[in-house]
Amino acid sequence: MPETFASVIATEIDDYLAMREAGGIGSTQTRYHLLSLDGFCIRSGLDRKELPREVVEQWADAQPGSVNVRRSRLSTVRGLAVYLNALGIPAYMPHLPKRGSTYTPYLFTEEELAALFASTDALHGQRGRLSSAVEMMPVLFRVLYGTGLRLGEALSLRWEDVDEQAGVLLIRKAKNDRQRYTPMSASLGSILTAYRSSGICAHSASSTIFSDPSGKTVTQTQVRSLFERALADIGIENPRTSRGQRGICPHCLRHLFTVHSFLKMEEEGRSFLESNPYLSAYLGHENLACTNQYLNSSHTMHRREQAKMEDACEGVFPEVDFDEQ
Repeated sequence: MPETFASVIATEIDDYLAMREAGGIGSTQTRYHLLSLDGFCIRSGLDRKELPREVVEQWADAQPGSVNVRRSRLSTVRGLAVYLNALGIPAYMPHLPKRGSTYTPYLFTEEELAALFASTDALHGQRGRLSSAVEMMPVLFRVLYGTGLRLGEALSLRWEDVDEQAGVLLIRKAKNDRQRYTPMSASLGSILTAYRSSGICAHSASSTIFSDPSGKTVTQTQVRSLFERALADIGIENPRTSRGQRGICPHCLRHLFTVHSFLKMEEEGRSFLESNPYLSAYLGHENLACTNQYLNSSHTMHRREQAKMEDACEGVFPEVDFDEQ
C-alpha cells in the first residue's frame, strides 16, 4: 500500500489528518484506512471532488474482516465525510453496523458445575495474597449461578439490599441504571445467612456482601483469577487466542442460569413466549431480544436440549449483540 495519498481528494485527506493530529487525535489506523480508500478511489476512476455512496460501499464490501473491523473502517470514513461536507464537497455518510459479539459462553455440564463448586470450596481457608477473596468465592459463585446476576451487580450488593426472609435481592447498580428486584431460592438465602454470621465478611447493613471485615470489597480481577484457578483444578482448559478475549469467565454462570431456567420452565409446560418476558425482566435485559440471544447462543449443551431452544427461538427476534448483557 502506498504511503501518500494520490486520488482526486488527496489534498483534503491530508488536510483532514493534519487537523486531527493538531487536535491530538492522530491515529495510524485512521491513516491506514484512508490510504486504502484513496487507492480504491483511484482504481474506481473517481475524477471529481466527491465521495459517492457507491465508492464507499464497494470499498467497504471489498475489505476482509469482522463486523467490528468493518465498523471501524466506516467510522473513519464518516469522520472524513463530515469534513468534506463542511468544505462543500459532496460525501456519503455511511451507516455503522451494530457491534458484533465474538463471545461464545461456555455452559458447564452438571458434573463440571459440581466440580467447580467443590474446587472452590476446597480453596476455603488457604493463605496468601488472595486469602480473604478465596474464602468468599464459594458463596459468590453460588450467588452468580443461583440468581443470574452480573459479576459487577453481585459485588455491589449490600446487606441492606438482601431480604433473606422474603428471598429477594435489590439490584441497585444494574447495567443501564435499571434497578430491579431479583428473587432467590430458600437454599441460597440460608447460605447467605450462614455466610453473614461466619466472620468471613463485613456484616453491617451498609457493607457490601463480598467485603472482608475491614470493609474492603473483593475486586473483579481477584474473582476472575480465582475462577481460572478453579477451572485449572478441575481440568478445564481456558485458551485465549487474542489479547482481551474473555474465554471462560464468571459471566458464563449467568448464561448457565438462563438456559437452566428456560429448560425448567419448558419442562413445566410453559412455552418460550410465556417464559421469555419473565427471564428478560429477571435478568435486567433492556429488551426480549437480548434474552433470546442468550438462549440461541452456541454452547456445549446436549443436542436434545439445544434443539428445544432452537425450535422455540427460531425467527422470533432479530440478531443482537449480547456481550456483557
